[in-house]
Amino acid sequence: MRAWASSFGKPLLCLIEADGVPHAFCYEDDESNGERLNICELFPRGIVIVCGIESLSKETNVEQVSA
Repeated sequence: MRAWASSFGKPLLCLIEADGVPHAFCYEDDESNGERLNICELFPRGIVIVCGIESLSKETNVEQVSA
């Protein structure tokens, strides 16, 4: 994930679903170990709400990804 964050040149939000429970991690750059974000909710139609990403820059794009 760190390599992806470095290649994109901006923070990367990684979402993983295991046993129906979503988990979110934020990788700030290629030196980041990934910060686990405690609030991550999955809603119908692939909508994910993640809270606690205060350090991400305003120009970071957030896109909806269908499940």
